[in-house]
Amino acid sequence: PENEDEPRHGGNVFWNSFKRILQSSRLYIVAFASYGHYGAYTARGDHAIMDISPCSLHKSNMWRFEDVCFTREEFHSYFNYFCEKNLQMLKEEDIPLLSCYVSEITALHPGLVAFTMNQIHIRFVKHTFERLTFAKVFAYLKSYDFNDHFNDIRAMPKITDMSDEEMRIADTVLFKKGGLEIITNTILFKSRVFKTNILVDTGMTKTGYSSINFPAPLLRATYLQNRFGLVTRPKSPPNSFKDFIISVFSKMNSRVLQKSLGVGNDCRLLECVWQIEFYRASMQVLPMNIYASVDVGAVFGSEGYLDFYINDQRNWAIELLQEEDKLQEHQQRLQKDGRYASILKYAKEWAIIDIRNSKKRPPEQKGKDVIYVLCAQNFESVQLMYPDGSNDRVQLLGEEENLLGYDMSEFLDDST
Repeated sequence: PENEDEPRHGGNVFWNSFKRILQSSRLYIVAFASYGHYGAYTARGDHAIMDISPCSLHKSNMWRFEDVCFTREEFHSYFNYFCEKNLQMLKEEDIPLLSCYVSEITALHPGLVAFTMNQIHIRFVKHTFERLTFAKVFAYLKSYDFNDHFNDIRAMPKITDMSDEEMRIADTVLFKKGGLEIITNTILFKSRVFKTNILVDTGMTKTGYSSINFPAPLLRATYLQNRFGLVTRPKSPPNSFKDFIISVFSKMNSRVLQKSLGVGNDCRLLECVWQIEFYRASMQVLPMNIYASVDVGAVFGSEGYLDFYINDQRNWAIELLQEEDKLQEHQQRLQKDGRYASILKYAKEWAIIDIRNSKKRPPEQKGKDVIYVLCAQNFESVQLMYPDGSNDRVQLLGEEENLLGYDMSEFLDDST
């Protein structure tokens, strides 16, 4: 800029330089990205007037989000090279587990893959010489420390920079399994949430609509954490895993559950409603420095690993299901040869929480590590039945704090 006091990274500086380059050189291809840098398209704050992208680019001149992602072959090449060079201490049998998990949570986004792998390297190799396992890495990726670092990257939207309308769009996508279907030429595509890649077009559906979703499961889970994390947090954590379960149900809001009743085909609460309300309530039970990680299982339309994992010296693992749906399948995952075997070696306590109507009593042969939750008809209370035969009756006394002001049934449909 002519004036040395003017900012050097504003939109005008970039575009003036860009025009001069085009006039004075044989430059045929230019690739650049506006990726949510603070101030780009913000609706609030000191940088709301910053003009980053005044030019309207034709769709044929723009790459779609998936165009910049790794192919499977490119990811495996990068991942294997990184492990050979930087993670020699990772057990050989755990390499496929980490590869599968990182590819799933990042959706093969190169920046997210690189960030995640670099954070693993910094955490486990630069500061320690301990033997590295997938379980230890998994626990770290579920920690407050990783989430705190992740919130600082440009790909992570700042909730405080989003307008009410933008949050409404993102929230609608958040609660829709598999993404939100919209017509491609709607005004949504002119919104900042798309220009900054908070949301992306993931392709056409069978019905001819575009499917709108978060760029990666990791970004979706972190948005959920930040959206509900604004709630007032306690200073001290629950004393035990059992106390945590009791406290979470006591913080649930019965009105949210009552309004959502009957959304499914069989007139019962959908599992995703319980998932979301369980997570929201957990935010009011755990202090700020303890991170409750929600994975992208049945709620978000992908295979997932665990519904909830509370790390930061706790290492609690939780699976939610409803009225014995796939109970045997969930129990199999907890066996020595099951899907969660490597993770549960590191977890200190875990449980499958089977939520059911009070009229449907649990079987006489109660499952190991299964907590049965019997709900009153109006959801004002639940009875918790533990594997050791003890019981607790809990009133659902959740307040209106951070309910987002939505009726959950607005976001759910029979296919959810």
